[in-house]
Amino acid sequence: MRNLFALTLLFILPFWGQAQQEPDKKADSVFTLQEAIDYARENNYDVAKARLEVTKARKKVWETTAIGLPQISGKFDYSYMLTVPETLEQFSDLGALFNPIYYSLNSVGVLNDQQLEGILANMPTETVSKDDIRWGATLDVTLTQLIFNGSYIVGLQASKTYQHLSKYMEQQSVAELEEMITNAYSGVLIAKESMAVLDDILKATNTTVAEMEAMYEEGFVENTDVDQLKLTAATIETSKKNLELQIQTAREMLKLSMGMSLEHPLKLSDKLDNVLTHKEVLTTKEFDFDVTKNINYQLLETQEKLTELDLKNSKADFLPTVAAFYNHQENFNDNSFNLTPPDVVGVSVNIPIFSSWGRMSKVAQKEIELEQTRLDKAKATSGLQIQYRNTLNQYLTAKNTYLNNKSNMELARRIYEKTQIKNKEGVASSFDLSQAQTQFLQAQGNYFQSVMLLIEAKAGLDKLSHPYQPLND
Repeated sequence: MRNLFALTLLFILPFWGQAQQEPDKKADSVFTLQEAIDYARENNYDVAKARLEVTKARKKVWETTAIGLPQISGKFDYSYMLTVPETLEQFSDLGALFNPIYYSLNSVGVLNDQQLEGILANMPTETVSKDDIRWGATLDVTLTQLIFNGSYIVGLQASKTYQHLSKYMEQQSVAELEEMITNAYSGVLIAKESMAVLDDILKATNTTVAEMEAMYEEGFVENTDVDQLKLTAATIETSKKNLELQIQTAREMLKLSMGMSLEHPLKLSDKLDNVLTHKEVLTTKEFDFDVTKNINYQLLETQEKLTELDLKNSKADFLPTVAAFYNHQENFNDNSFNLTPPDVVGVSVNIPIFSSWGRMSKVAQKEIELEQTRLDKAKATSGLQIQYRNTLNQYLTAKNTYLNNKSNMELARRIYEKTQIKNKEGVASSFDLSQAQTQFLQAQGNYFQSVMLLIEAKAGLDKLSHPYQPLND
């Protein structure tokens, strides 16, 4: 009975442990802005793809390097002759003629013993049947070593340059990701703060509606005043529902950017003011932009290097290719007639002589492509400088608009609060209250929109002015 109880515990405990851990899996993940950026760097789909491209480029370097390392290949051949030619059949008796031939050539002094043995080493020493020479089986093993090849040297340089290109593209993906996460995170916070403002106004409006209804029953106000406030409350309620959908969409877009499952709960711990402080959105400083330190410029530089190497590869077609080889052949039929030596060592040299000016035309085309690449680089460099100036102007404009809208929102808030007090005192009508409320909501909407534009402009400016990370060869 005790053993049965122990076995039951062993069976139940793993599932009980999983049940205990299940609430942790469903717990909300709370992220600051920086934590969201760090999470996205590890899980974002585009960054993960760029990281795989770096690994792929590293494998490409080794693939190119291996071309210049020793290569070993094997080949096995088996053949069976359905019909033996008469000429070949006559050679099947060479074993019986071996001794007369040997003594005849040796006696007249044509060949010495060592030379004769070298020629007749692969001949059978006995008479063989026709069936013995029908089949043949050989195994060839070849070792080759590249000694010199111009295209190989250039290809090795190009593969390393391509690896640098993939690493720069990874840095570019991370920079773009940080901008995207900052904007998405801020969008959710702005929508939530807008919702909080609507909640406060709706709560105050409903309270005022209840007070106005009581005053209407006492005959102090008209029914129109009550209906005006009810209409305002209904409008705010509709705006809240629409904003809830926008918050849900914004949150899902943030999850997608972070590489998080859409079903996974997500909470944001930073406030909008924290984001403005963390990203130094309102910091006034002298922005400095060095186009040569921009990641996009480094991509252009690397592309130019690849084009230069492509030109060098075309010029390398004029150079010879030198390779050494060793071949060993194993014959599995000792009775077959085979004059191929079992071991061969040699060097092969392939020298391009004349191609009807085809190689020269190819080099000329590559020179033109290099010049085109340099023109594209010059144009893109100027474009980056213009882009930076436009982004800086957008930031400065957005900052001025933000400060103005913030002041207007505070002013509209004070007007709305004073109108509320006047309405309760009977000095201001419900229409005046509704108008002040609408004015405040519009000012508040303009303020949050300017905050979003300011954050986006600053994030874009940071991406352009952020220096790239130099790479080691």
